[in-house]
Amino acid sequence: MNDDWSQTVFIDESTFRLHSSVSYCYQKEDNRITQPKPKYCSKINACAGISVQGPTRLFLFSENLDAKLYKEILMDFILPDCRAMYQRNFRLAQDNDSKHTSNEVKNLLEFRHVSLIGDWPSCSPDLNPIENIWGILKKKLASVKPKPLTLEELEQTLHDLWQEKITQELCINCINSMPNRMKTLIEMRGNRIPY
Repeated sequence: MNDDWSQTVFIDESTFRLHSSVSYCYQKEDNRITQPKPKYCSKINACAGISVQGPTRLFLFSENLDAKLYKEILMDFILPDCRAMYQRNFRLAQDNDSKHTSNEVKNLLEFRHVSLIGDWPSCSPDLNPIENIWGILKKKLASVKPKPLTLEELEQTLHDLWQEKITQELCINCINSMPNRMKTLIEMRGNRIPY
């Protein structure tokens, strides 16, 4: 609870789909409006980090994430952005996904002298504040008009929203909730918390 989170870069991934919507409505039985929607929407995956210095660049990719790709994202995007913000005085916070904890990734971080927050329990509630950033980005995407119709348009829209809406102030606000998250987690005895 008393940790200093100001030198921590929180990283994670999320998925964004074409033709997805977070809005709902109720319709009368005799007056239903249906809109066709593909059963399996095309998707784009994203990886990024946030800190009190602001967000890293947003990396978008279409393939499934594996340890090799995650290592490349770290080397080419996340770590250079972290070094630009903090030089060498930072640590990473990531969950215990097997891609994050692979020997390939561990060796890279050790070789680059990057410290990690201690092990996150595998069945713990996700305390990473970047999850809130992903939620905000998805809400912003849902309100964009006109809606992206192709993967290229979705990529461009995500990059634009990331640069315009994911501000340093927003990152600071999410990260400043960490002591309250920890306190609530203790009060809930490790069970789900409302963050």
